[in-house]
Amino acid sequence: YSFLAFKPKEYIVADDWTKLEEALSSDESCYENCWFGYLGYGLKNSLEKLPEDSEPFIKTPRLLMACFNLLLVFDHLEETCFVWSGSSENLKNIPMPVAEPKEQCVEVETISSNMNRLQYFENVEKVLEAIKRGDLSQANLTRKFFGAFKSKINAFEIFAKICKVSPAPYSSFLRLKGYEIVSSSPERFLTLDNNSKAESRPIKGSAPRFSDIKKDEESLRQLA
Repeated sequence: YSFLAFKPKEYIVADDWTKLEEALSSDESCYENCWFGYLGYGLKNSLEKLPEDSEPFIKTPRLLMACFNLLLVFDHLEETCFVWSGSSENLKNIPMPVAEPKEQCVEVETISSNMNRLQYFENVEKVLEAIKRGDLSQANLTRKFFGAFKSKINAFEIFAKICKVSPAPYSSFLRLKGYEIVSSSPERFLTLDNNSKAESRPIKGSAPRFSDIKKDEESLRQLA
């Protein structure tokens, strides 16, 4: 499925889960409200005491969610589109398709990172040692790149181009409260079903299984 959400009617900007928990626990939330947004890594510190960057590279709220009045749901298998709204009035003003966005030339003026190549490989070694000691079973070691564009850009056009060049099952474009976020990922971080069963499907640190015993053992050896 893909979702297009329009007409935001309410925002939640917070450093913990309290306001979102209240909104989702209301009686009408399941039938009248559709929430989209993001949950930042910093939210972990509202649950337990963990290390945290003293100065984040990108200064955004830890939690930013928006409740929308109009939702288009695309079923890619059936090639159908469903329209949902909490108000019949919104159904009269469904956005119509427009021409594909024009490709723009995007030039980066400056770019830097929070670690150089050598530091990155040193941190990889530290993570491997921590895994061997049993301190952790999985780590997401990220090297951040940040900078500025030479001129004003259209973020949605960049998102559309990324979807063409590298279509990923978990992609999103958010335009909320003055922030624009382009996201593209082939792996699912977490899903929660109606029975409160949580499932995570990371790609990093995994290897394929084989019915052939020799191939399976070789895959395990390469992963190790």
